[in-house]
Amino acid sequence: MSKLTIYPKPTCATCRETMAILKEAGVDFEAVNYRTAANFYCHRDTEKGRLDFKA
Repeated sequence: MSKLTIYPKPTCATCRETMAILKEAGVDFEAVNYRTAANFYCHRDTEKGRLDFKA
């Protein structure tokens, strides 16, 4: 399985909880601060009611 990359918000309690769960489960992941990721953007698809993240 390839390494998981997540883009948490540093001040988000849910993001921190998710990372703790992943660590506890032994999941190999990389946490990248989305605010400093050079090629990251977020697009809100209002028709579908979701966020599409591109890295």
